[in-house]
Amino acid sequence: MYQSNTILTLSAEDARKFFLRKESYCSIDLPIYFDFQPLLNSISNKTKDKEFAEVLFNHGLPKKQQNNEKEPKNIEGINHRFYQNKDGRYSWRPLQVINPVFYVFLVHDITKEENWKTIKDRFELFSNDHIDCYSLPLLFKADMKDKALAVTNWWHQIEQKSIELSLDFKCFAITDISDCYGTIYTHAIPWSLHNKEVIKNNRIKPKSDQDDYFGDRIDAVIQAMSYGQTNGIPQGSVLMDFIAEMVLGYVDMKLIKRIQKNSRIGSDYKILRYRDDYRIFAKSQEDVVVILKLLSEELAELNFKLNTQKTFISSNIIRDSIKPDKVFWNLAKQEETTLQKHLLIIHDLAQKWPNSGSVNKALDQFYSRIYPLNLFKEQDERVLISILVDIAQNNPKSWPVVISILSKIFSIEPDKKRVEDCINKIQAKFSETPNVGHLDVWMQRLTYKWLPKKQYDEGLCKIITGESNDTLWDVSWLKKDIQDVVRQTPIIDRNILETMDMVIQPTEVELFNSQY
Repeated sequence: MYQSNTILTLSAEDARKFFLRKESYCSIDLPIYFDFQPLLNSISNKTKDKEFAEVLFNHGLPKKQQNNEKEPKNIEGINHRFYQNKDGRYSWRPLQVINPVFYVFLVHDITKEENWKTIKDRFELFSNDHIDCYSLPLLFKADMKDKALAVTNWWHQIEQKSIELSLDFKCFAITDISDCYGTIYTHAIPWSLHNKEVIKNNRIKPKSDQDDYFGDRIDAVIQAMSYGQTNGIPQGSVLMDFIAEMVLGYVDMKLIKRIQKNSRIGSDYKILRYRDDYRIFAKSQEDVVVILKLLSEELAELNFKLNTQKTFISSNIIRDSIKPDKVFWNLAKQEETTLQKHLLIIHDLAQKWPNSGSVNKALDQFYSRIYPLNLFKEQDERVLISILVDIAQNNPKSWPVVISILSKIFSIEPDKKRVEDCINKIQAKFSETPNVGHLDVWMQRLTYKWLPKKQYDEGLCKIITGESNDTLWDVSWLKKDIQDVVRQTPIIDRNILETMDMVIQPTEVELFNSQY
């Protein structure tokens, strides 16, 4: 079963508008001066009546003049990749700002009238009474950020629903897929849209007799932007979230068929899914184990595997439905007094449950508390800075909000030299952490008003300082007129960059407009 307020309720035309929003194109937390909307609009207008092959460098050239090195599948780094450290140590998540030409063509193809109808029909087929999926992209609200909408949805539809299901079931399991986006088999995309057998049979036909399935085109485009690889899809956009949902919805359908063939289980079970996170409810632990086994087998058919370290079974549904970091924070925050004590409680939370959503929520609330202040009475701001940096070093998800808090603290300090010295110490501290491209972006937001020419290694930062006068993406595989569109359309709003306050506004980083 799917929610009623998702993009599946949209027409093909409205779905295209939805995916061509800058928020859908790049869901990575970036400072407000990054604006991809003009570029998306320009490419869409330029290519709306073209087939993908028509914009390629080699298209129309005699075979002898074609350059194999200009084929996108032979070019490494078509998308802009940078890294978000996951634990402050040696684990990281590759994030990608997809080459916008690839992105626009994918959106155009998916939202053709007949293709969009196929997608909606497939999701109708995936839907069933035993699996409730709550991770399809939701229709945006003007007064709420996309991510805030997703968090609210998780709370109401996963955690609250789990507690409600304790009336019907005795135990449940929580599990997820290991490295879901990194292991998605691209061939599984056309399988999910047209069935594996249909695609397999089509491919053994002579080339001239093969039918044209748009799922195959999606597969080919994702491979082409990924150096020809068939494992993994880029992470960092709503479109790729939606494509992941196609594959996972296909798994749902196949899983239900497997369970129906198992006479032991019957129909007394419920599964809640939020993308690659599963909660499996049943009358007995034995039934839960059987469903886990069947799920694991179906996932293996598509190159997935369950994360055994995050899989557990519980007979206390109410206690284990709420994440323990939330329980801790809801109790601990009652003891807040001074700013330092408040921050130390957050530090304790971050030590016990690093990189959890509760850490970010707690920091949001702390920022709402200090943002109106013009003086930290009886507080040593250097102590606050030290605690904040330690939280950030082990909780990379918190980087944007920690940087924002630092911007407020620095704004109150009248000695510019002292601020620069502190920034250098922070950078030295962060230099111990590998793969910090995302951090560089936010450090530049922090330092730009003091040190506009300060250099960072991340490519997004080089665009700001003018070190890179070209584009973020390799466009050598495109015809010159399309190359020019990408190169000449700015992705930085220079007016915002030059007029923004040195203090990062809470609305730039907060999910919700919380009040302390």
